[in-house]
Amino acid sequence: MENNKLVNVFNFKVDQDVIFCDVYNDFNEKCLDEDLEDVFSSSISKLSQDTYLPILINIGSLSFYNSIKVFRFLSNNSKIKSVVLSETFLVNSYFLKILLSLQNFTRITIIPDAVFKNFKAAFRYCDENNKVYNALS
Repeated sequence: MENNKLVNVFNFKVDQDVIFCDVYNDFNEKCLDEDLEDVFSSSISKLSQDTYLPILINIGSLSFYNSIKVFRFLSNNSKIKSVVLSETFLVNSYFLKILLSLQNFTRITIIPDAVFKNFKAAFRYCDENNKVYNALS
């Protein structure tokens, strides 16, 4: 990662054709700037090796308000959406899942976003998106 202040906040890896991103407790509002956009775009491009893969973003360790801020930033960011197949968010409460799902429902986006509380369901969603995309390609 290019930006050292974000290294301890975000952890990226690829497993079974899904990009995983864990957002850690060290996150704060100062991370929501252009550097974050560049870190995500660069990291995703390197990990995906110029193919479109779904990304599963785990924001479960964040506070309620930071989870909302990260969701809004990432789900509204066209630069990040241009390098992924889909965005899936993993949260720590059903209330947050419902709130973010409603917010997601009110916006029309080209790249689908989904919110899950259960890791297996979130991973299955990513895997199905990848299979459908690759079947059409």
